[in-house]
Amino acid sequence: MGFETIAEAAGVHLRIPEGTQYSFYDSPYVGHRNTTAIDIYFKNNEALLPVDEAKVKEIRWFNAPKYRVNGWDKEPLTLLDLGGNKVLKVLHVNPKVSVGEKLHLGDFFGECIVSGYLCPWSDSHAHFEIRPSKDPYRARGAFTLNIAPTIRKIKGTVCSSPRVFTVVEMGKYYMWVRPKGITNYLTALAVKVGNSLGYVDAGIPHYGLGGILLKDKVKASIGDAIYWDFMHLGYVTKTYPLSLLFIAPIEVFANSIKVRGIGTYINGKFLKVIFTDPTGEKPWKEGDEVKIKVMVSS
Repeated sequence: MGFETIAEAAGVHLRIPEGTQYSFYDSPYVGHRNTTAIDIYFKNNEALLPVDEAKVKEIRWFNAPKYRVNGWDKEPLTLLDLGGNKVLKVLHVNPKVSVGEKLHLGDFFGECIVSGYLCPWSDSHAHFEIRPSKDPYRARGAFTLNIAPTIRKIKGTVCSSPRVFTVVEMGKYYMWVRPKGITNYLTALAVKVGNSLGYVDAGIPHYGLGGILLKDKVKASIGDAIYWDFMHLGYVTKTYPLSLLFIAPIEVFANSIKVRGIGTYINGKFLKVIFTDPTGEKPWKEGDEVKIKVMVSS
């Protein structure tokens, strides 16, 4: 199994099996707004250690909300000692290790659960933060991630994504659709910000804010408009060296039918289209062609 480096912070490199899907910004939680957290969508929900080595320092459970009927009412938190007064904080993983156990890169250490914190359309994943060992628990205060290793994965020229997709999988709360005619991309949605092109890593508009990963140093300013093809997608709200945050005050339509929103993961070849009413009849089926349209809310 080959591993790729996707980010680093405080001298600690995060590595995952090649091709594994992950996200910095497709989440409503504060760590993802600050580029201090990452969600990794491991194959078969088997959480693997994403650092060279660590020692299990602490495992605790706390009460969780229940944003979905099948969500766990207890949330596991695992702290892994990285040495040098740093820890790796892990959420949404039912640990299969014991305090004091030493782990190495790629070691299985638990199963990603259906956390009560996840929305009904969310996929199970492991949430990671690299933190000072004296401040391991809070939502804020983790080390900022340098995402340059992910940016280097962008090959060639980034082209704006098409608006026509093919349905590849239907679920209860969402469907996966594949962009037609695009084979070289970091996520399934590329957009234009000023004179720059970048990849959307976000769930919009349902999470409020999202992120865009840019191949070159950010030249955008707060308030700049973002366009997908000729459609106005949103506005820049904050900039980082290689990414930006944006708000998308939009309504989304799939073949003229309004949906809740769209989402993307890094290394993901498909766009997630989230249904407005998961209990209603779905007018799409696998193999259908779907045209996605966004309109700024009035």
